[in-house]
Amino acid sequence: MTQPASMPELPEVETVRQSLLDRVVGREIVDLQVGDFPDVLGTENPAAVRSRLVGRRFQDIRRRGKYLFFELDDDTSLMVHLRMTGRLSLVPSKRAELRHQRLAMLMDNRYDLRFSDQRKFGRVLHLHPDDAAALDASIGLEPLSESF
Repeated sequence: MTQPASMPELPEVETVRQSLLDRVVGREIVDLQVGDFPDVLGTENPAAVRSRLVGRRFQDIRRRGKYLFFELDDDTSLMVHLRMTGRLSLVPSKRAELRHQRLAMLMDNRYDLRFSDQRKFGRVLHLHPDDAAALDASIGLEPLSESF
């Protein structure tokens, strides 16, 4: 599954969430591979992030604005912001590295959740619950909610 090459808008981000939900939730992360652009993880050391993520299971995927939150079984989450050219792809582990691939999460079903980003603006951040809640609160109204 791959989304469009142009800047993803909110409905497209929701489509990405929905398309990944049944295929990722319940899966265990068995490895994390960071490509030639470690800044995709913000300021965190890739080895430290890897050690915290390996063995974790995806519990849910939720969207707030254009942010995707992959909730993990230890109450932390992976926040993904695609920005301009970021893409999430679910591909067989044996498939060759994608063009502009920045990060791959290998799962226990021999599929990888891969993040690619030509312009290197997108981010995948491992957030503790307080940090995720603060980011969530700063986003504002949710235009796709029933209360909007």
